[in-house]
Amino acid sequence: EGRQQYFVNPTLAFRYLALNTERPLFAGAKLRRAVNYALDRALLIRQRGAYAGRPTDQYLPYGLAGFRDERIYPLDRADVATAKGLAAGAKGKAVLYTCNEAPCPEPAQIIQANLQEIGIDVEIRQFERAVQFQKQGVRREPFDIAFDGWQADYADPYDFVNVLLDGSRLQKANNVNFSYFDDPVFVEKMHAAARLSGDE
Repeated sequence: EGRQQYFVNPTLAFRYLALNTERPLFAGAKLRRAVNYALDRALLIRQRGAYAGRPTDQYLPYGLAGFRDERIYPLDRADVATAKGLAAGAKGKAVLYTCNEAPCPEPAQIIQANLQEIGIDVEIRQFERAVQFQKQGVRREPFDIAFDGWQADYADPYDFVNVLLDGSRLQKANNVNFSYFDDPVFVEKMHAAARLSGDE
């Protein structure tokens, strides 16, 4: 009778690409930066439909303590010129792991097209979500990009930064650091931040 209401409640979550730093293609930061400039984040969000979220270039979601809207990479469209400059003519093939049901295959195609612009040929491999997660968690699994999402177990930056990027926690299997990022300088910064509390 026209009295319906629709509520949209944001959650502490984000979708992201994990670029596997243990594989040759993304071992260097320069090409990882090129990918970040090449991505059309706005299109990736639009493809998911109304109220699907908002584009971001952060590991901490909007609303989480510690989030700062720094605008490191373009959010409204890809910056292909900058991406090509950083890629510096690099050519390569990347294997992208994603799930085999919506909303996974569609953004994978956008990512494939975006990275083709900078000379990266993306092969999309789709799996049931549980299989994808298990395969990516095995160290040395032959993937270059993992298309994933993460939702807060609890509202603390540790649950994003440390859980997803702390290389000191890497093991043979059951990893969630799908980028296999392991930089001792940043690991120590993560550990130091984890010892703080309150506003610190």
